[in-house]
Amino acid sequence: MQVARKGLIMVEDFSEWKLQGEEIEQCLIQGQTIGQIEDSLIVRDCIFDNVTFVDCDFTKSDFTNVLFRKCDFSNCVVADSSFYKVRFERCKLVGTNMSEGFFKETEFYQVLGSYSNFSDSKWNKSQLEGSIFRNAYFNHSEFKNMEFKSCELRSASFLQNRLEGMDFTTCHIEELEVGIAEIKGMKVTTAQAIGFLNLLKLNIL
Repeated sequence: MQVARKGLIMVEDFSEWKLQGEEIEQCLIQGQTIGQIEDSLIVRDCIFDNVTFVDCDFTKSDFTNVLFRKCDFSNCVVADSSFYKVRFERCKLVGTNMSEGFFKETEFYQVLGSYSNFSDSKWNKSQLEGSIFRNAYFNHSEFKNMEFKSCELRSASFLQNRLEGMDFTTCHIEELEVGIAEIKGMKVTTAQAIGFLNLLKLNIL
């Protein structure tokens, strides 16, 4: 995913500028705090750099070829939204609701996403790398060509998912919330596999 800074329009006040139209294209939004916006956005070919979103609800939004760098979406709602060729880099998504989302060719790199909600979402050719998603929810989601690399997934919930063939060997998955059906075919290390013995209800002597 590449968004060139050259040629982008610098937006000094996003809140006022947003009132001018629904679509946001080829813009650079930098060093701002954006608060209490409830609106569906259409965002294309933009960079958000060091932006803090406060009490925002962007349900049913559409993001294409967008870079979010060092942005804070904590406790915001971006549910039922589409992300295509989007990169979240060193962002905070603590408690963020991104459920029912569609993620294609989307990357989460060094993201803090504890307690975030991605339930009922669909993923295609996307990647989570070097990120913390403790106690996050990925329930009832669909994964296709999905990668988890070096992620902290302690106590994350993956109920009602098909995880067969997915590689978690570089991740921390202690106390992962899954059932027997979900762990079938998962790629894990020997040490990680021991953590799932409680699901089998074995009496090991």
